[in-house]
Amino acid sequence: MATLARASKVDVVIIGSGQAGVPLAVRLANSGRDGVLSARAFETGETAGLLKVIIDAADERVLGATFVGADAGELLHILVPLIQSGSSARAGVDAEFVHPTFAEGVQTLVMRLGPYALDDQTPPAPGNHHD
Repeated sequence: MATLARASKVDVVIIGSGQAGVPLAVRLANSGRDGVLSARAFETGETAGLLKVIIDAADERVLGATFVGADAGELLHILVPLIQSGSSARAGVDAEFVHPTFAEGVQTLVMRLGPYALDDQTPPAPGNHHD
């Protein structure tokens, strides 16, 4: 179900369903020209790449993903359990990721989608605001 190809410092990983032929309405989180969205990528200068996650729009299950970039092979361990267990993308958003890692880039990418975006309108907890 997962494919990993390695060429020098660049990995190509394809997991689960691809975008073509999926007979469902999907949410597509795609880094596009932004490259790899993680602090580790910026620290190491390895920002070139692509992260794409395919999510079923009806039930929010993670269907598949494509990762291209440095250490992309390490990222498949994040999504394979979500795909195999039929978990919602919310499980990946709510998980705690170590910082700085390439893995947190997957979480950041999914959080760019409306249903998973952080709501900065949440009022501060009592005692945690400054007047």
